[in-house]
Amino acid sequence: MQEKNDTLHFKKHLPVLTIAVATALFAVSALAFDFNIDNPDLNIRWNNTVRLNLGNRIGEQDQAITHTPNSNDGDLNFDKGAMVTERLDLLSELQLDYQKKMGFRVSGSAWYDPAYRNLESNNKTPNTLVDGKPTAGVLSPYTKRFAEGPSGQLLEAYAYRTFEFDQQKLNLTVGKSLQSWGNSLFAPLHGINYGQFPIDLGMMFGSPLSERTEILLPRNQVTVDYAVSPTWSFGAEYFLDWQHARFPESGSYMGMYDLALDGGETAYLPNGKFATHGDDVTPNKIGDFGLNVKWSPDWLGGTMGLFFRRTADQLPDTVVFNQKTNQYAITYAGDIDIYGFSLSKNIAGVKTGLDLSYRRNMPLNSQQVLTVLPAKAGSPGFISAMPQDGQTGGAMGNTFHAVLNGVNTVGKTPFFDRASVVAELAWDHVLSVTEGYAQYRGNPAYTGIDKSTRDFFSLNLNVTPTWNQVYPEIDLSMPLTYAVGLKGESAIPLGGNAHTGNYSVGLSAMVQSRFQIELKYTGFFGPFVKAPNGTISSYAGLMSLLSDRDTLWLTSKVKF
Repeated sequence: MQEKNDTLHFKKHLPVLTIAVATALFAVSALAFDFNIDNPDLNIRWNNTVRLNLGNRIGEQDQAITHTPNSNDGDLNFDKGAMVTERLDLLSELQLDYQKKMGFRVSGSAWYDPAYRNLESNNKTPNTLVDGKPTAGVLSPYTKRFAEGPSGQLLEAYAYRTFEFDQQKLNLTVGKSLQSWGNSLFAPLHGINYGQFPIDLGMMFGSPLSERTEILLPRNQVTVDYAVSPTWSFGAEYFLDWQHARFPESGSYMGMYDLALDGGETAYLPNGKFATHGDDVTPNKIGDFGLNVKWSPDWLGGTMGLFFRRTADQLPDTVVFNQKTNQYAITYAGDIDIYGFSLSKNIAGVKTGLDLSYRRNMPLNSQQVLTVLPAKAGSPGFISAMPQDGQTGGAMGNTFHAVLNGVNTVGKTPFFDRASVVAELAWDHVLSVTEGYAQYRGNPAYTGIDKSTRDFFSLNLNVTPTWNQVYPEIDLSMPLTYAVGLKGESAIPLGGNAHTGNYSVGLSAMVQSRFQIELKYTGFFGPFVKAPNGTISSYAGLMSLLSDRDTLWLTSKVKF
């Protein structure tokens, strides 16, 4: 009966939402001014993108997940057949250029998702507090802002200046901008660009057709790019702030790690009691920087690069429980050094990219909850004191990473007019564990299914066949994606796990090159181990905690 009612709910709301988005699109089109300025040196562009996402849960709730504290809030908030999102997004971008030598760019987004208005949950272990008591079916203020809204955020906000002399060019930017070094396309956890920008995993997993700057969040920084000649260039960046990555937070549909980051207000302990979320241990906000040099000799037919970056981690590294205060904290590592080499060139018609990097002082996967208890300092799961800023309390070490990808376009065949193929392999290798070995998930005493191995390999594959002009001014495509851990258990936090990943199958229509509508099915998979009481005792990566959330998405997007 519940499934039937949810289906009726979907049918009932679909026409209403269609009318709402049509009205919003009309309103935005009125705001999309074409600035005609009688000055050839001045160019002003104001672009707007409106997107409507409708999501319906297809997967049945897995009782092992729903019975597991700290991982079940979002699962229990949306039953099978429920509308998990009815989200309306606006992305607005304004850019001014003067003589193509100076200017500024500002972009921001706003959203609202009424699917979160009335949550019904029978959760007995919710991670949200109301008047100091855990309360089910209620979102924390942080989750409410980013999952439901209405709310918004500033994305880009930077000014730039270009200086030219002879054949040399120097570009300077100051403000909130997005930089991504190296060649990684799908695996920033293993690329040279690790820690260069926060990732919004909620947008990545729960909002199809999101724009790049909505997923890879810009940061306040100063950047310099200096092209000395056609073959040599130098670059530098200095960061003026720090921000952790955004997860699908506690209570949101894709939420799978309820005690973190800002949306989690409690953590349930093995004894059945709970601790409250205290102050997290974060790195310094100012001081991350990077340097690079690139060389493009004629004989190479491509570009080589050398990189050095000092970065803080933006992903949660360790959960530390303080028995004295009955509070827990999320810790983030600082002062990670990355030495990188990149190569990009066309090989047999395939655009190929390679990243190799060595990381020093890299956080490694550690026990989920470390307890501050001096009497047992040095034992697995116990440390003697709370970590200081930039410290994790867990294991640290030195690692090596490699990313290899290729991008190719296949021409007309009897099955499609053209197709794009993008494939990427990633590898990480633990060189040494320099501290916290007792906490390291790769030590002999740890027996979880996610026990870290010295090597880990993963694959990302995107294939998109396209059919041109199936109707006048309409192109049809079928985006197919598959990501999986091939072998091993990554030693770095969220680095990946064997037989764990996600996939999607879609059908997308592009009308007049500016209106897009897409129907897509997404799913997640990964192993976990059940305890005798039916809860999950260990799991191979966060994707395994989403393995019951197969979803059907209907997305429409228009640009003005």
